[in-house]
Amino acid sequence: AAARENGTNTVRIYSEGYAPFSVEIQNLSPRNEEVGTTAGIVRGCAANLRENGFRTGGFDAVISSSVLSGSGLSSSAAFEILINKIFACLFNAGDMDAALSARMAQKSENDYFGKPSGLMDQMASSVGGMVEIDFEKPQAQIDALSYDFAAKGYELAIVGTGSSHEDLTDAYAAIPKEMKDVARCFGQEKLR
Repeated sequence: AAARENGTNTVRIYSEGYAPFSVEIQNLSPRNEEVGTTAGIVRGCAANLRENGFRTGGFDAVISSSVLSGSGLSSSAAFEILINKIFACLFNAGDMDAALSARMAQKSENDYFGKPSGLMDQMASSVGGMVEIDFEKPQAQIDALSYDFAAKGYELAIVGTGSSHEDLTDAYAAIPKEMKDVARCFGQEKLR
């Protein structure tokens, strides 16, 4: 992305392959009409940043991405982390902890986009690759993992099937619920 402050309370985004859109960020309450939209993500990111003491403001951004939208490759998480990074660079001297950015992005996706995602996608996008997350403590321990696939004779292949996982929200929501149900069978809130 290339971005610049625009001196307003409006975020304007021009993303390759998508219609341009804008989001007024003076009022950051969730809006029903923005559930499932990138506008909802932008509003959610701004709201969570403000809630955590970060400055926000209007900007213009031009974005290009090779992450396949709606493919299950964390396109929404990548977008959320990018929006947080733009706000960090333009209004907060670039200062933002990767784990905090991921947590705020997850909250934006849950509360504004309307998808009950976990934390792994946002954390991988924010930290920049594979991560290990230990959920024992309320503020999970996050460690970046390093692995050279090519050195081990492996190659990552991504197949663009043209399908979408947009209708799988209920299935995604069932995963953490089922995990918590199993943990309760052992008298725990979480298993690790």
